[in-house]
Amino acid sequence: MAFLKSTFVIFLRVLLVLGILGLSVFGLAYWYSFEATGTIPKASHLQTITASAQWENGRFKNRLAQEPVSVMKMLKGAFFDASPLGSPDTPIPFEVRQKSDFQHTPASGLRVTWFGHSSLLIEIEGKRILIDPVWGEHASPLPLGVKRFFQPAIALDDLP
Repeated sequence: MAFLKSTFVIFLRVLLVLGILGLSVFGLAYWYSFEATGTIPKASHLQTITASAQWENGRFKNRLAQEPVSVMKMLKGAFFDASPLGSPDTPIPFEVRQKSDFQHTPASGLRVTWFGHSSLLIEIEGKRILIDPVWGEHASPLPLGVKRFFQPAIALDDLP
């Protein structure tokens, strides 16, 4: 019995240490999420940046007003509050894309293509970056959570 009790105490201590480490990592990630990211722009991009309608007083400004929300309120809303916006009332319009749509580089050097959910193909200056590729029925590797509202806008084999 003493062995079980000492094992349980060790387990609780390990759990406490892991909890403190987890909270520390979460706290640091939260703290650093407010810091600016990126690098100093190259001179060739500076003119484009400063010509943007969102560039104001040496930095970009969001066009939409932001309402500060506490982390706890955000988590409560995500997990416990039902949203009337959880699924669309009508089908979401989308355009089916073909492999041939991506044969030519965009004249502006920039093209962003939305494939559904949060999947984007960003083409910038001859480079292609696929963001959050979701081609399954669910938006997670497990068959739980949010289901697709429509099929992917391009077949996985047709991606450039």
